[in-house]
Amino acid sequence: MAGGSSAVRGLIPKSTGGRVGLGLGAAGLVGGTMAMRSRRSSGSSMEMARQASPQKQYEWQIEGGQSDSQAKAYVSSMYPNHDMSTLRR
Repeated sequence: MAGGSSAVRGLIPKSTGGRVGLGLGAAGLVGGTMAMRSRRSSGSSMEMARQASPQKQYEWQIEGGQSDSQAKAYVSSMYPNHDMSTLRR
């Protein structure tokens, strides 16, 4: 088998692990690790949703198909001290 790569000859697996073992996939591995760190440090979407204002929570509930009273009940459960009369569509 002249001219074939090592992977074609079966000496090195075609998997990513085989490529990383050779150092060919190291750049992708480092890039993926850095992306994971940046996502982790920025906070999850659930954490961000908890930090949203009562108005934004109300708007999300309305967009999701909730009625006005259902949306206000949800917001009042999350923000018990918030004045619900200030929420607007």
